[in-house]
Amino acid sequence: MLSLLVMAAAVSAAPSQASINSNRQAFNSCIQEATAAAKQSKVAVDGYEAFVMGRCEAQATALKNALIGFDVSNGVARKTATSDAQMMIEDRLAGAKDNYQLRMTAN
Repeated sequence: MLSLLVMAAAVSAAPSQASINSNRQAFNSCIQEATAAAKQSKVAVDGYEAFVMGRCEAQATALKNALIGFDVSNGVARKTATSDAQMMIEDRLAGAKDNYQLRMTAN
């Protein structure tokens, strides 16, 4: 009985899919706002990632932590969860950079 209560407490304390989604949305919104600011400031494509991460580091960290917490609570090794979360952040940023580059060369 006690083990059931401990397990239930652990599950309820684990990050939820909703937490991941809200953090993902915050990161995506930040990227959109930073992209608009980068375009207005005419940031070079080479400096785009640093510019965005300078503005969105807190949101990226929150998303990464939520992803790691969720994976670890579901039995994924912390090292793997950390690597996967970092890759998700980098992939989203790379996609935004590619989009930014297309926008900047189209003008």
